[in-house]
Amino acid sequence: MVPGLIRHSRRYPWQRLVRDLTPYLFIGPFFLDLRFSASAIGFSVFLSLADWNGMSAIKFTGLDNFTRMLGDPKFWDALRVSLVITVVCTIFGTVGATLLAVLLEKVEDRLASLLRVVFFVPSVTSVS
Repeated sequence: MVPGLIRHSRRYPWQRLVRDLTPYLFIGPFFLDLRFSASAIGFSVFLSLADWNGMSAIKFTGLDNFTRMLGDPKFWDALRVSLVITVVCTIFGTVGATLLAVLLEKVEDRLASLLRVVFFVPSVTSVS
């Protein structure tokens, strides 16, 4: 017997097949989801280049929808409001959470435990 060689019990061909196919069983759902997601994204891109109300025939309009959108002042107002909300919520949320964590570290242990429970109970309990 060769030193360092690990002797295995007899393997059957189906065991090797199962061993070789197991990784594909784990990544299979990803590719199935990717197929459905890619088709939905592709159809959305197609519809963005078309004029369709959901009932009539689809009429291809090209980039006309985007040209109209960029010329509409409501689009720019909505984009500005969305950006402001995103920036403000990100900054205040991060600063607020950091301040809360620092204050929680300064409080004595028993009160800190109570405050942690009060802060985290809403995120772990069900709304329904």
